[in-house]
Amino acid sequence: WSFAKHPISTIILVCILYNLLEGINPWAESRLAWLYTVRGFAGFTIMYFLLMYAIDSKKFIFWLIKLWLLFMTFAMIYGYNQEFLGLLPFEMNWIMAEPGRYLLLFQAGKFRMFSFFSDPLVYGFSMSFTGMLCFILAGGPFRLYKKIFLYTLGCLMIYGMLFSGTRAAFILPPAGFLFYTIVKFKKNVMIIGVLLLFIVMILLNVPSSNPNIVRLQSAFKPNDDPSYQVRVRNQAFIQPYIQTHPMGGGLGSVGEWGKKFSPWSPLANFPPDSGYVRIAVEMGWIGLFLFCLLLFIVFKEGIKDYLRIRDPMLKTISLGMLTVVYSLTLANFPQEAIGQYPINYLFFVAIAIIN
Repeated sequence: WSFAKHPISTIILVCILYNLLEGINPWAESRLAWLYTVRGFAGFTIMYFLLMYAIDSKKFIFWLIKLWLLFMTFAMIYGYNQEFLGLLPFEMNWIMAEPGRYLLLFQAGKFRMFSFFSDPLVYGFSMSFTGMLCFILAGGPFRLYKKIFLYTLGCLMIYGMLFSGTRAAFILPPAGFLFYTIVKFKKNVMIIGVLLLFIVMILLNVPSSNPNIVRLQSAFKPNDDPSYQVRVRNQAFIQPYIQTHPMGGGLGSVGEWGKKFSPWSPLANFPPDSGYVRIAVEMGWIGLFLFCLLLFIVFKEGIKDYLRIRDPMLKTISLGMLTVVYSLTLANFPQEAIGQYPINYLFFVAIAIIN
């Protein structure tokens, strides 16, 4: 068990134990909802320990990253296929099967693309943080043709991200690059960062009839976004409940499991619209504190190790994974990003590689 002796492993174990403790939560409406939810959580947290045991060489880390990029490249190609060649008949039938699904996926006069993922949110976030990872890896000690390939792949993924219409995903590239610039702290990177910021500012203020660009511009004006205002009101409404229930309403008390196992509960129909709000409602402010502590320890240990690493290749990979985790930390505020498949697995893959 020596592979697991690390502060990150310790806090993940504490989070697992707290999830198990939620089974005796006195405020929980359904023990069955807890069982279904904790089973899914156990899967991707155990993935972290499996990877900690399995990662024993640079070669294996490279293999993991290649596998990650390969699957996301397939997802990107299929997203482009949907955008430019159109949705297939079985996809249209699936969208039209429920009015709510149609309203969610058809906005601003066009369909939001989802590739072969469960929804546009997962596709948008996956393209966003994987595109950033490609850019960061391209700055590593690779041969020129590999750098060109990674830069090209990164550009295609960032552009493909726009097809999803997921506004929260649009914020991640500039925010992730800001994090990268601060941690890297080199003059040439700072200059490139200022130039990119200038280009982004122009793009956000140029009038356009392209629905993808219009949606991109709206992502940086949350006060003008009705859906963001609804989220703010919902969060203000639920705060008193969170403050008076330190262990929350129990795992699975919100969303689909809540509607299935405890439909009489007012929490069953509450839309969290945020990974942090869901944690606070289901696991209380204790659970939220533990999750934030997990993120803090990952960044503390990860940045400390990044500054100590001397191998240029491992240094590049470390910063790339830190940027991925930072991006998902931000994405989890406006959306339930970290709880979605396969993002939850990639989140712990990134943490394991950092460690």
